Amino acid sequence: MGELISGQLVLSRAGRDQGRYFLVYQVFDDGYVSLVDGSLRKVERPKRKKKKHLRGLDLVAHELTANAGTWTNSKVASAIETLLGAEPVESDSTAGGGFDPWPNRTQLK
Repeated sequence: MGELISGQLVLSRAGRDQGRYFLVYQVFDDGYVSLVDGSLRKVERPKRKKKKHLRGLDLVAHELTANAGTWTNSKVASAIETLLGAEPVESDSTAGGGFDPWPNRTQLK
């Protein structure tokens, strides 16, 4: 996908959240998007990030985009987990079972 759209799953490629998965919450014209993950970046306080620091995946949470205005943190977290089940995860950090939204947390100090 060339352009990012609301509800699309993205992977952060830069910054302290590098390696973390988010859903695009809102797209701005100035090269920025707002991102949510339902746990650390909640719907009430989305993360603003440049598009060039993200890798867009070809997965969209249609259950959230179909009902505009009904984004909740639990729905966002569930949608990310569901979408990641459809996408091969690049790191082995989730092999222990369950969804790990911070795959690099052992490296952060």
